[in-house]
Amino acid sequence: MIRRDALAAGDDYRPDIDGLRAVAVLMVISFHAFPAYFRHGYIGVDVFFVISGYLITGILLRNQGTDLSHLSSFYARRIRRIFPALLAVLVSTSIAGYLVLLPAEFRALDRYLLASTVFISNVVAWTASGYFEKAAQTTPLLHLWSLAIEEQFYIVWPLLLWWLARRSSPRRLGISLAIAFTLSFAFGLLLTYSNQPLAYYHPLARAWELIAGAWLAWRVAEARPLKFPVPDDWAVALALGLLAVCGGFLGNAGAFPGVWALVPVLCSTTLIACAPGSWAGRQLLAHPVLVRVGRISYPLYLWHWVALAFLRIEYPSPPWPWTLGAVVSSFGLAVATYCWVEQPVQRRPIPRVVPGLVAAMALVLGMSYADYRFNIAGKHQTELQIALEKEYDPRPAYRYGTCFLDSATQQHENFAPMCIQPGRSGDTRVLLWGDSLAAQLYPGLHAVQDSLALAISQRTASSCPPSVGSEYPDRGHCDAINASTRELFREFVPDVVIINGRWGERAAGRIEAVVRFLQTLGVRKIVLVGPTPDWLPDLRGLLSRTHFPGGRLPEYQQPPPDAWRATRARTEELREIAKSLQVEYLAPQDLLCQDNACRIKVSEDLPDGLIASDHDHLTAQASEFLFRDARATAVIKP
Repeated sequence: MIRRDALAAGDDYRPDIDGLRAVAVLMVISFHAFPAYFRHGYIGVDVFFVISGYLITGILLRNQGTDLSHLSSFYARRIRRIFPALLAVLVSTSIAGYLVLLPAEFRALDRYLLASTVFISNVVAWTASGYFEKAAQTTPLLHLWSLAIEEQFYIVWPLLLWWLARRSSPRRLGISLAIAFTLSFAFGLLLTYSNQPLAYYHPLARAWELIAGAWLAWRVAEARPLKFPVPDDWAVALALGLLAVCGGFLGNAGAFPGVWALVPVLCSTTLIACAPGSWAGRQLLAHPVLVRVGRISYPLYLWHWVALAFLRIEYPSPPWPWTLGAVVSSFGLAVATYCWVEQPVQRRPIPRVVPGLVAAMALVLGMSYADYRFNIAGKHQTELQIALEKEYDPRPAYRYGTCFLDSATQQHENFAPMCIQPGRSGDTRVLLWGDSLAAQLYPGLHAVQDSLALAISQRTASSCPPSVGSEYPDRGHCDAINASTRELFREFVPDVVIINGRWGERAAGRIEAVVRFLQTLGVRKIVLVGPTPDWLPDLRGLLSRTHFPGGRLPEYQQPPPDAWRATRARTEELREIAKSLQVEYLAPQDLLCQDNACRIKVSEDLPDGLIASDHDHLTAQASEFLFRDARATAVIKP
C-alpha cells in the first residue's frame, strides 16, 4: 500500500504513475488508430481522469492548497504545465488546416480553436455529436474534449476543496468527497441512459472519475490506506488484466460512461493504491520504457489524433502502414515538444513565463475569432463548393424523432402513432424495419404510395438493425426498440416487410433469424435491401476537393476504391443470403451504378439533389429517384 509519506514528501516521485499514464495513452492511441482491434481503448481517458484527480488533490493537500492564498500559485503552475504543448499543437493545427482543409472545414476548425483556448471543447464536441454530423475521425481537435473536462475540474476543484476544508474536519472532508462522488455518478448514470452523447461530454457526469482519484489522495494524506482482501500483487495483476480485457473486448460504447466506466476507474484506483507494493508495479509499470512514454503522454495525446485526422482527411481509407506511420510521427512530435517546448518552459520561473503563455493563448483566441467572423485567412469557395456546403438536414424526410428514433436518447415509447398505418381496404401494408439505412427508404416509398396503393409503416432507429433477441446491447436502447417491434407483430402483420441495416460481421445469422421470425408470422413478402454506394468519408467533401471543368458535376463518378470494393462485396454477400433464404432482394448498386461509376446526383438542386447526404445515406430526392425505377417497385409489390 502507499504510505502517507508518499504524498507528504515534496520531492516524492512515483514512476509507476508515469507507467500508468503510458498504459492510458497507448490504449487511447490503439483505439483511435485501429478501432476494429481495440474497440474500447477509449477507457484510457478514464484512467487519465483518475490519475489527474489523485495528483491534483495530492498537490493541493501537500502544499496547503486548502488555504486560499496558495491557489494563485496552483493556477500559475497549471498554466505553465498545460499551455506550452497545447499552444504548439493549436498553432501547428491551424497552419496545417489552412494548407489542407476546405474553407468550410477551416471555419469549423476555428470553432474548435476558439473552444480549445477557453477549455470548452467538450461543449462543441457534444453539439457536433448528432447521428448525421460530420465524421469524428476527420475533426482534428475533437480529442481536446477530455482536456477541457480536466481543466474545468482544475478551475473549480481547488476552490471547492478550499471551501469544504474551511467548513469541515478532515474526516468530514472525506465524507463530502464520498457524497460528491455518489451524486456525480448517479447523475452520470441517469444521463447515460437518457442522453448518452451528452453524458459522454458532460463535466458533471464525468466528475466522479476525478473525484475517485481525489478521494484516494485524501485517504493517503490522512494515513487511511485502502485495504484489499488480496495481496497487492494479486490486486495489481487483476486490475491490469481487467483494463486489457475491457479495452480490447468487453464494454458497451452505447451506454458509456454509465456503469461500464466503473471498470477503468476502479482499476486505476487500485493500481495507484497498490502498485508501489507489488512486483508488477515496480517491474512493469515502473519499467523505464513505460516511464519514458508516460512522461511524454500529454504531448503524445495532443499530437496523435491530429496526425490521424489529417491522414484520414487526405486518404479516407489509409492502409494500415500509413496509419502506423501517423502514430510513429506523433511519437516524434511528442518527444520534440517535450524536449524543446515543455522542458525549457518548466525550468523557467513562473513569473517570467506565465504572462507570456496567457498572452499567447489570448492571441490564438483572438485570431481564431477574427477568422471565424471575418475570414481573415482569405480562404474562398468556388460556386460549386458554396452550393455543396449549403445546409441539408435529412432528418425531416426520415421522420427523425417520431418514426426514426435516436436509439441513444429515445425509447420505443417515443414512436408516434402515425408510424403504423393499417391502410384502407385493398392497400398493401408495408413495414420498414431497421436502422437509418431503412429510414432512408421512406421518402421514396412515400412518393409512390398512392400510385401503388401502399400503406407504409415505419419502425426504425439509429444504429439499430432488425434483430431477434439481444444482438445489440452496446447500442443504447436498440434491443428494447426491436423487442417492441417484434411485440407489435402480435397485433399488426403487414403484407410486406422491408429490412435493412448495418448487420455487422455476423450478417448471415442475424438476417436468417429475422427472416425466420417474419415467416412464422405469415408475412407474405420479405425484402432484404443491400448497401448504397459508399463515398467515404463524405460525398460533399470528396466533390469539393475535385476539380470539375466548368464547375459542373457529372452524373456519374467512381467511388473511392476501397469503399467501392467493400460495397460490391457486401452487395453480393447479401444477394447470396437473400437467395438462400428465398426472399426478395433490392440492390441499390444495381440501380444507381454503371460498371465502376455510380450516380452522384439526381438533379441540379444542390445539395438536395446529391445521391447522398453524407457518405452513404440517400437524400430525400435520391430515395424518390430510386423508387421511380420500375425494378425497385417490382420488388415490393406483393
